[in-house]
Order: sequence, then structure tokens, then C-alpha cells
Amino acid sequence: MFVCSIKAGKKRWIIVALAVILAAVTVFLAAGKWNAAAGTGNEKGYICTASTNDERIAFLAQFGWQVSSEPLEIRDVAIPNPFDEVYTKYNVLQKQQGFNLEPLAGKVCRQWVYEVTNYPADTPVHANLLIYEDRVVGGDICSTELNGFMLPFDGQDSGSQGMASSSAVSNAASGGTDISQPVVSSQEPGSSQAPVSSQPAASVQPPVSSQPTQASSSEIPANAWPTD
Repeated sequence: MFVCSIKAGKKRWIIVALAVILAAVTVFLAAGKWNAAAGTGNEKGYICTASTNDERIAFLAQFGWQVSSEPLEIRDVAIPNPFDEVYTKYNVLQKQQGFNLEPLAGKVCRQWVYEVTNYPADTPVHANLLIYEDRVVGGDICSTELNGFMLPFDGQDSGSQGMASSSAVSNAASGGTDISQPVVSSQEPGSSQAPVSSQPAASVQPPVSSQPTQASSSEIPANAWPTD
């Protein structure tokens, strides 16, 4: 009986150990799958949590950026599936900084735009964060000027100048919805009045011909009668 009890105890411990190993493998695979989908398995070692405004600002602080305390713009961005040419080029930049948007094709991310306040040059610069499930999955640092630059978060020029920023990228995807504030119209709600043009109203007078107009006459021309 004693020997049988020992054997039963070993069998029980083996079952428990296998269950623990199976649970650990399941958790590991689930975490790996989530990281692949969210693009948070960042090979650069960045802290990518971004569930709060402070965490988003702290993410940018990893690279030395000081930004506005509140975002300038918040919008939902639909990542196209398959990628178009714009997103294919933009994802090259993301891979350079340890991200990858390919697993997010067909999903909706949220974009947060902050104003960078300590950029060394006197030019308006924005930090664009793409967030998925409360984690940074991509973005860039870009100039808002025409033909401005776009850089990865570390600010190192990787030949991406002239490439469209993530703001332009989101618009090109035809899935970006600005949710920062409603669009203000100059027309009153429900107004049927046509918008007022700044151009003067067109004249209703007919065009004036450059040819003189022949006056009508009731007189009979002298050569109208037959002559002998």
C-alpha cells in the first residue's frame, strides 16, 4: 500500500507539472501573437506603453523630445489591407526604428499628434504617434512645412526626408477620421441659404459686340425702284 501511494503521488505531480508547462506555453504563445499583431516586440528596447497622456509624453521623452502637454490632434487611422505604395514606403521607416505595421493591415489605430517644443531649428515640428491597444506601434517626427522632413523618433536622418509624414499617410489611406474636434461650418445649421461668394455678382447684361449695330429705318432706299 505504501508503494502504491508513492506511485500515485508521483503520477499526480507529473500531471500537475505538465499542466503548468502547458499553461506557460499557452501564455507565451498568446503573448507572442499579441506582440506580433500590435508590433510591440520592439527590437530597439523602447518602452511603448501609451494608455495615458503621461505615458505618451514619456515615450517621446525617451528620445529627448519635449512636447506640448496636450495633443494637437487625435484621429482614427485605418491601416489598408493590402498596403498601398504610400504605406509600403512609410513602413520602411517603421522597420528602421523597430516597428512593423504589416501585422496591423486592416486594423484601426489611433493617431496622436503632439507639438515638439525643443526642436533645435526654428520650424514647426510635430510628433506623430500611432497607437494600437494602448501601445505605440509606429510614428515619426516631421516638419509641417511644405517639402519638410520626416524622421524616426530618434531624430536620426535615415534618408526619409521628403517622404510623407504619418498625417499624410493616414489621409492617403482614405480611412483617417479626425476626432479631435467637430468641423465648424460658416453656415448656420439647417440653413438653405447659398454661400456668399467673395467675387462680385456677374452682370446680366448681354455682351457688347465690337461691331456697330445697323440702325433700322422706315425709309425706302432710292435705288429700290426699277429704272428704265
